[in-house]
Amino acid sequence: MSRVLGRYPTFVAILALLVLPPVRGQETLADLLAEPGADLANPDSRERIGLRMRDLSEKRRQTARDRAALRGLPARVTRPNGVTQEIVDFDGDTPVYFTTHNANAAISTGAQLVRTDYQVDGSGVTIGLWDGGSGRATHQEFGSRMVVKDGAASIDHATHVG
Repeated sequence: MSRVLGRYPTFVAILALLVLPPVRGQETLADLLAEPGADLANPDSRERIGLRMRDLSEKRRQTARDRAALRGLPARVTRPNGVTQEIVDFDGDTPVYFTTHNANAAISTGAQLVRTDYQVDGSGVTIGLWDGGSGRATHQEFGSRMVVKDGAASIDHATHVG
């Protein structure tokens, strides 16, 4: 994941709200926003809420990993078609996985054209990326520009996306 998650914890909170279903008995972004003094227009409040939401998301993911291990379910799977899935939660007894869906994205989006014809190289750009794992921070194209914030394993697909 890029430095954006550390610099913009509200992004993390919104991302978690959009992709993770609420789990009974767990605090949600709605709960945090309902607290006295919660105000996303206030930078200090926004930072506090974002950090708490990130912590909640990390705890949820670790709990899901632990539950999966007890049930003999994989925490991470790479399918023959290149799709990667990683467990992030449970909805009741059903495991919930983040899943990649764009094995042919570089071709269909013309990523090479962006680099060659438009000469975009990522200078001055900060992104947040989770795409089946992290990009490989040691890849020659990144230099020291990639920071993995959550300890996720690197995978080829996320490296390609990065």
